[in-house]
Amino acid sequence: MGNHVLPLVLCLIVLSVSISDAAWWNPQWRYKTTVSRATPWRDAVATARPAEVAIDLPLLLERAGVAGEFDPASVRVIDPRTGEQVPSALRTEWDPRRLREQAYLTWWATPAVGEVGSYEIYFDTTDRSISAQEYRDLPPEDIVTNGGFEEAEGDLPAGWSVSSPTLASLDRSGRTVGERSLRLHADAATDADTPKDVAVSQTVDVAAFAGQEFLFECELYPERGKYGTPMTVQLVQFRDDGSRIPGYAIQPRWMTVQMAEGQRVQFAERGRLSHEAATVEIIIRTKLYANDAWDGTPLTDEEKEYTCWLDGVTLRPGERWPWPGASEGCYVEGALEGAPLNRAIDFSGDRR
Repeated sequence: MGNHVLPLVLCLIVLSVSISDAAWWNPQWRYKTTVSRATPWRDAVATARPAEVAIDLPLLLERAGVAGEFDPASVRVIDPRTGEQVPSALRTEWDPRRLREQAYLTWWATPAVGEVGSYEIYFDTTDRSISAQEYRDLPPEDIVTNGGFEEAEGDLPAGWSVSSPTLASLDRSGRTVGERSLRLHADAATDADTPKDVAVSQTVDVAAFAGQEFLFECELYPERGKYGTPMTVQLVQFRDDGSRIPGYAIQPRWMTVQMAEGQRVQFAERGRLSHEAATVEIIIRTKLYANDAWDGTPLTDEEKEYTCWLDGVTLRPGERWPWPGASEGCYVEGALEGAPLNRAIDFSGDRR
């Protein structure tokens, strides 16, 4: 957990007689915490947009010494400006950096220019028997069509284009999650005229989320490829009139690697859509070949064999808020008169 977890107890407020009715949304709930945006809103947009936070509510109860089991059904998100409940959902996601599942809370956040967004999260334990709240309108989990390649059109995945369709098929690997993955394969028997630079692509409508943050995920498994399988992901943005927007939604250099044979590669990168974006074309490129040796020695049949699996392509709109909350606790205004910009640094706590 680390030392930075210890201050989390301070984020938990327990209902008591000292808290006024106006400060507490509903006395049926005994616990709440507050999450805040790292910086003030800058966009003059009145419509709500997806926000999310990877928060560990069971840990808050544990660190506060609260007996009882955390109840996911009890979670409610409240806008303190209105005192109203906001549609929300407690979901799970795979964290490829920590190699484990983690919970995240998502809800609709309404911007107010110049203000630091802040929402209150109420929750409780299972002994309170609080019923889950059903919402009709929730932030989307994924706006990619058939990102898991479960649906087929003939031999190819529905909703996707493959530049060399004869090299593509739907099958299962030892690492497939679900029923099937997209298999890209080339070997010595592949027609020499078939391009082995393969692009798998799909155009996604993002007009409703223009200017907003998002998460992109995908997973590749280069089962065969003795000299490595180069790959890259491009998220190309287009305006409503079809013209291309300069710049990618995520810089391709963050999603370009030479994959080693047998090593699974997982991407989970965050980006921000252009305010003009109407669509994004997801292009996943792989190179299923190697060149002959520098002295002209040809590749063997084994060296010409490439198999790469693709799965779990996700594009999820949602601005990730920090937790524990970001702060400037280690910065002190005006501590030294001669310091640049009248600021000095006091290393008194963790800076996240």
